[in-house]
Amino acid sequence: MSNIKYTIDGKKVVVIGDLNQTDKIVQEIFITENGDEIPSGDRFVTRGLLDTPCKSWKEKNIEQIEKDYESKIKEWENKINAINKEKRKCYEVLKNEVKWLKDVAKQPLDKQIKEVIQTMTIFLSDTPKWVFIMGYNWNIYELNEELYEVYDGNINFRLLSLYGRTDGNICWKTNRWSDGSGSESDGIQFFDDYDKAISYAQNYLNGKDKYSDNDIEKAEKLGLKLNDEILKAKKEEHKTYIENSIKKYKEEIIKYENELLNMGMN
Repeated sequence: MSNIKYTIDGKKVVVIGDLNQTDKIVQEIFITENGDEIPSGDRFVTRGLLDTPCKSWKEKNIEQIEKDYESKIKEWENKINAINKEKRKCYEVLKNEVKWLKDVAKQPLDKQIKEVIQTMTIFLSDTPKWVFIMGYNWNIYELNEELYEVYDGNINFRLLSLYGRTDGNICWKTNRWSDGSGSESDGIQFFDDYDKAISYAQNYLNGKDKYSDNDIEKAEKLGLKLNDEILKAKKEEHKTYIENSIKKYKEEIIKYENELLNMGMN
């Protein structure tokens, strides 16, 4: 099978003989399941045989198009996945914004606007005013120049901001620095009357189900009423802490006494 040629349409053939100067008698070569190549089938006449298998421009171009297609489809799939990922992120953001807007719509907006205007009026007026600053170190302050400049009881502020909360309510917040950083509280409320500030502080305290040391200290300082049950629970908690501390220190003392005994220095 030394006279192997290839037809223009890609068939592998063996040349049987010459029909004339241009036409050849050939027989196609097939591959068995074992991988052996054998001439088989009818003999036929053809011309323009090639020494090596070649592809037409059309076939080659189709292969390149298919290759480019596979490459491009992966590229576009990655782009589409990236866009879908961004869409999901945007959707989550918009979903939260829409929820906030719905919550705002449920609130008595006219009442909120009225309260905001009242607060601004108090804040901007030159009459005596008090401020209740919320958070762990909550307290009532008389609003004066020192409150703007002095770091007093972990509270001073240089920026007052109006925020829309996630539940749809509008509230004021303070910041220690003028760029909005250093937030020191969960909120702030202004009053033009000290008794109103005390009443607000009492309601704020009534909303707690657990007291901190600061809660008790501020309540005693401002003359606020503490819940007996919550106060009792706080004392029990502190008692347990002291008892555990005593136990721990006794164990430490025994440990060190035993070390001295082992050293013969009792």
